[in-house]
Amino acid sequence: MNSSSNTKTSERTNIEQDQNPGLVTPTVPAAIYDEDHEGLLPIAMLNKPLRVEFAGWLAIRAGHTCQLLWDDTLIGEIKTITTENHGDPLFLEVPADLLVEGVHRIAYRATNTYNGVSADSTAVRLEIVQTPPGLPQLAPMKFPELVECGLTSLELDDLGDQLIAEIGSYANAYQLDEIRTFWGDIEGPGTVVRKTESGIDRIMVTYTKEFLLSLGSFNGPVTYTVQDRAGNISAPSMGTHIQLLLNDQPECTQSLDVANSINSTHHMNNVVDITLRLQSSQDIRSK
Repeated sequence: MNSSSNTKTSERTNIEQDQNPGLVTPTVPAAIYDEDHEGLLPIAMLNKPLRVEFAGWLAIRAGHTCQLLWDDTLIGEIKTITTENHGDPLFLEVPADLLVEGVHRIAYRATNTYNGVSADSTAVRLEIVQTPPGLPQLAPMKFPELVECGLTSLELDDLGDQLIAEIGSYANAYQLDEIRTFWGDIEGPGTVVRKTESGIDRIMVTYTKEFLLSLGSFNGPVTYTVQDRAGNISAPSMGTHIQLLLNDQPECTQSLDVANSINSTHHMNNVVDITLRLQSSQDIRSK
């Protein structure tokens, strides 16, 4: 027997304590339950029915039925028990069209069809978030002040051959958010948001000398995006303009090259002058 019902919880028949069938709290395997989220549903799961699992209750019998409760309203398939026993795995599905943004409650109702007595399980929380993090807009990355006029090879040496940028706090930041950075259209190293006892840790991104050299004479914006635990991706942040001068020859090196060139020319002139004098002296003696 399969049908749908919109009967409210308040309309159910309450059972006496000694008739409680021992319903097991349902679970939503696709949802995230951790210290930061209680039932966060990834957005990748929104385009198909959502599976809700539970075990056969204590008083389960063939012919009994069960049905999901979504925000205290009966929804979806009415499942009739056939061969399932106490503790056996059962599942029902929430229709995809009900998976809209917000916080929801999921439970199920078990019904003894022989006497019409029903009981509801404990509800679990489900949260659906489709709002990208960082609204209204992510702030630009913060780089060391010495890069404001272009980053030279000597300056990178002073920084320990690595360039470290900081990403400021943003709206709806959570542990394990994924940060991706972009130098123009080229994706660079990223990082994952971590949490300490005092809250969200400083979000730092490190660029190695090898990566920076691979960009050549880069001169443009550096941006980043944030992907939250649900899979929502932010719009690109405001850009920070960076110019790399790593392949330019430092002025001091150029000065040394000029000095070496002058010394070399002076040395050659001296050699030529000495050679001419020796030849002239030999010509005079031969006469």
